Amino acid sequence: GEYVPLIRRGYTSYSTVYDPKTKTTTRTPKQVDDEETFYIYQDNGASVLAVAHLDTVVSTFSNWTFEKAVLGGNRRKETCIFNAQLDDRLGAYILLDLLPQFLGEGAYDILLTNDEEVSASTAEDFITPEGKSYNWIFQFDRRGTGAVLYDYEDTFWRTTVEEFFTVHQGSFSDICKLYDLGVKGINVGTGYHDEHQDRCYMVLE
Repeated sequence: GEYVPLIRRGYTSYSTVYDPKTKTTTRTPKQVDDEETFYIYQDNGASVLAVAHLDTVVSTFSNWTFEKAVLGGNRRKETCIFNAQLDDRLGAYILLDLLPQFLGEGAYDILLTNDEEVSASTAEDFITPEGKSYNWIFQFDRRGTGAVLYDYEDTFWRTTVEEFFTVHQGSFSDICKLYDLGVKGINVGTGYHDEHQDRCYMVLE
């Protein structure tokens, strides 16, 4: 993949508002201190772009533990992984390791971002290679199951997605910075719960 270092100085971080009626994006500059950040892009020659973010709310090392735990009201012990950085390390694992086992290598292009957790995802800095276009975008960065469409939603897209997922409301993730690509996007539930907390977990089934 291509590692793209970015030096953001002054008014180089933006808050983005997309108007689905006019299909226009308004970007408002936000003052930030000098900061070096990055994204990693791998062009596999695919027509679909997969996205995950590498930053976490818990920036220090977090232990991975496997244990039996009673969850919810069923009183049944479940085998769980606990780690405060599952959001979105689990999404990165799905894109880089799990999905290729089913779809094969190179089924989609990959964009790994930074700064999503402070709503300044470096997805906004992503530049599509010359002559490159995508059919759609997907991301695994959502608690539980189901999916979120953000401002990509319209009647056709929601109806299509509801054939496979329950559609929920969401606030923000990397793909909210990629409306300019002009295609549909979806953020799929990744299976973690209690994100941004020390006891963030996923259930092994």
